[in-house]
Amino acid sequence: MACQITFQDREVQLNNRNFSDLIFFVLSVAQSSCEETEIPYVERLQQMFDNEFWPGRGIDIEIDFPNLDEQKFWCRMFFDTARAIVHDARGRYQYKYWQAAPLI
Repeated sequence: MACQITFQDREVQLNNRNFSDLIFFVLSVAQSSCEETEIPYVERLQQMFDNEFWPGRGIDIEIDFPNLDEQKFWCRMFFDTARAIVHDARGRYQYKYWQAAPLI
């Protein structure tokens, strides 16, 4: 079974294991980098992760995060999580041949 993350007319398909790992990673990034006013956003996603996600249940950004500030926060957190994964700060990636070469 698969789930997806959707926003407007865009979507990203993930298998259930990768989705669960992604949410776990994004929560750890968010917990370590959120400001005091953003703590309720992290707590809400943690509560959703613990109680409301099931195999096949993804995220619809506009429905699950109706507040524009919260959408911006999670956009930043997903971007920071992706960067952390590419730079080996999160995850377990032994194979690097699929990664793009650094632009520096």
